[in-house]
Amino acid sequence: MATLRQTPTAIGFLWGSSSAFGLAYAWQTGNALAASLGFLGACALFAHCLIGWRSVANIECSLKPLANRLRENEPFPFELSTRNRSAFFPTGPFKISAIESGRSKRSSIEIAQAIASKGALTLVIYPEFSRRGSQCLRLDSCESLFPFGFTKIAKRLEAQSTQVRIWPARISIRPNLLAALDNWDTNSWRDRARRSMENIDPNRLRDYRQGDSRKRVNWRLSAKTAKLIVRDNPERTIVTLFFGFDTHPRHWKRPERFEYAIRILASLLEDAYARRSLGGIVINGHRESIRSQRDLETVLDRLSEQSLDANAPRDAYQPRGSELILSMTGNKAFLTDGKGRLISL
Repeated sequence: MATLRQTPTAIGFLWGSSSAFGLAYAWQTGNALAASLGFLGACALFAHCLIGWRSVANIECSLKPLANRLRENEPFPFELSTRNRSAFFPTGPFKISAIESGRSKRSSIEIAQAIASKGALTLVIYPEFSRRGSQCLRLDSCESLFPFGFTKIAKRLEAQSTQVRIWPARISIRPNLLAALDNWDTNSWRDRARRSMENIDPNRLRDYRQGDSRKRVNWRLSAKTAKLIVRDNPERTIVTLFFGFDTHPRHWKRPERFEYAIRILASLLEDAYARRSLGGIVINGHRESIRSQRDLETVLDRLSEQSLDANAPRDAYQPRGSELILSMTGNKAFLTDGKGRLISL
């Protein structure tokens, strides 16, 4: 059975007091007008309590996410479906309270229009999740002043959405950072030459990506297709980079620094993948390749759940080859390569 709570508003308190005063005055003086007004006021208050109670009790709500993944502090689309099961009473306007699972952040959804009996209303709402990871949105309560506003009727809701994935927020990376890393001597010339030859195919074409040189654009084909097409034949050797970090608490004195590092790492992975410079990720010395968009999404899903791990190696991992390890000193983030060189972010 639905749990409902009915509390008087200021208007309802004044209305009830006036009706009671009118009835008491009529009882003492025999005034018919006061008796009629007091009786009508009491009937209106009773009718409001009954209709409002029945109307809110017949409201049903459900939530469905319209996306699988989004970022911290970005609007996430949800479909809110509200149905009035009553065969006689309309309901509205009313307010629905929702709670974010991560930090118990409460938000209110105002529905200004009424829902007719046996009617339904579907809205798209855009809450913002302030914490990365697997989150859900839970409907907490439905409140209404229907029909006269004498009392506020609240119904406890138990609707909950399915889990959604919240990726770390984007951090702006220096535009020339990855271009500078491409020129670093992080691999032997034999490995660089072999990788370059494997990637060369003069007949391969693809859509333009951010960071591609204008010299690679096939202007004739681009004019025909109304979008930029580039040759998938690299004009220079691209270094394959591996980004990583350590998760032992001794490397992160403050939790906010760890959160900032997670955001930087996710942004580096996405930017490097867009430039076709990404080789993979290294966490606590464990190296994992990223070869496709699906691999990248899987790694970002894992990063969204990543936390400090007291069982991780205490000693800092020493990068080698094209690996770059992320660390922080104070409020500044750095990348460290195998030769001990630091790159400020």
